[in-house]
Amino acid sequence: MADIPPLQQVGWSFPPTFERDTRQPLMQTGLDNLAKCLRIMLSTQPGERNFHSNYGCDVSAYAFQGMSFDLLEVIEEIIEQSIDEHEPRIGIQDIQVGPN
Repeated sequence: MADIPPLQQVGWSFPPTFERDTRQPLMQTGLDNLAKCLRIMLSTQPGERNFHSNYGCDVSAYAFQGMSFDLLEVIEEIIEQSIDEHEPRIGIQDIQVGPN
């Protein structure tokens, strides 16, 4: 897959869904595929996947901590490291985390 441009890569939809007539899996491409992969990676805890135990982004430990600029910087760094390690199709320019 390294020779295929990132936005032309194809992946299964998630959760896996199959076409009724052909029984083939529905596929996603482009930004839809990339956004779905990011969403899955950011919501997966490291250790959650048996065969990829380091896959994921460990930010849930910070969910109930008091909000501060230092905490936001830590979360930004964790997210950046996870994307660098697990999603080579993305070149990070800037990550901004804030309270919602």
